[in-house]
Formats: sequence, C-alpha cells, structure tokens
Amino acid sequence: MGTCPYCGSVTYPGDVQCRKCDGALVSRPATLYTGPKKVSRTPQVAQDIRRQGLAVVIIGLLLKVYWGGCGPWPVVNDPTLLAVRKFAEPLLLCGGTMAYLTGWFVRIFG
Repeated sequence: MGTCPYCGSVTYPGDVQCRKCDGALVSRPATLYTGPKKVSRTPQVAQDIRRQGLAVVIIGLLLKVYWGGCGPWPVVNDPTLLAVRKFAEPLLLCGGTMAYLTGWFVRIFG
C-alpha cells in the first residue's frame, strides 16, 4: 500500500493512476524527437544502375552480332541500317559500360 503524492489517498501496488484525483503515480520516460531517420538507399541505387548498364551493353553486343555479320545469317547491307549501326553500336557499348562502372563506383564510394 502507498499514498498518492498529490492528494494523499491510499493506492494499491501496481496502480498507475490515483483513483481519487487521477494523478500519475508512475513517471513515464519522455520521448525525444530526433528527426527523420536517414535511410541509405545507395546500395539499391547502385545495383539498379549496374543492371541498366549491363542491359545496354547486352543490347549493344546483340547489335554487333546480328547486324555485324558475326553469325551464320546474312549481313544487313541496307545503307540506312548501316548508318544506324555505326552510330548506335559504340554508343550502346561504351555508354552501357560507363553506366555499369558508375554503379560500381556509387556502391563503393557512395
């Protein structure tokens, strides 16, 4: 048995609040607001960049194989498609490689 610090009435063990004056008998720890938690999304972003870069490199290699005459199928001799291939092939291969390496650097240094 105890007494309420506010009104002096009798309280029972385990009571959290006085039955007479509704005063708090147990002090609760204060909750401190520390702001929003910073969540690091760098590994996921780096993995997404690497996946996209690898997909672009694969498209560039398919372009080189299918339009470049590296297989058993006939070579594409259309001048318009050859011009597109000459422009797109290095762009896809180099750009995809750079995107993959960028994702790798973001993962390590980000």
